[in-house]
Amino acid sequence: MTVRRAILGFAILLSGTGRAAEQPFDVFEAVPGTWAISEGDTGPVEPDCTKPSEIISISADRKTYRESLSDSTAKIVGTGEMSFAIEYVSKPQLDDKGKPVIWILVMKGKDSFYWQRRDWQDGRTVMRSRCTTTR
Repeated sequence: MTVRRAILGFAILLSGTGRAAEQPFDVFEAVPGTWAISEGDTGPVEPDCTKPSEIISISADRKTYRESLSDSTAKIVGTGEMSFAIEYVSKPQLDDKGKPVIWILVMKGKDSFYWQRRDWQDGRTVMRSRCTTTR
């Protein structure tokens, strides 16, 4: 099995977990925009869109992810129904085994997502929510 196929399988597996009943949508059309953290240690919090955590864009060919606040660029290495996997190229990261870190963006709806790493057994980052106002 190729690495790409394994990543794709993992991303597809993640995409179906815990989804709310919602009409299907194109993750690459939904994710561009400004996002803020909307989850704290004790649960949901109001996102502070004056201090966004990410401003995301996707290339027209859907092969490149860009986050402008951290000036990071990544190649998209796998896709799922409600997720996609990236590997940073502008700021490469390695896991404990020396392999490139693969991050999976998992949409929970058109207006929220979290990150998970391929090498994490359990867990995820805090939830992000779409900002409807700009900073």
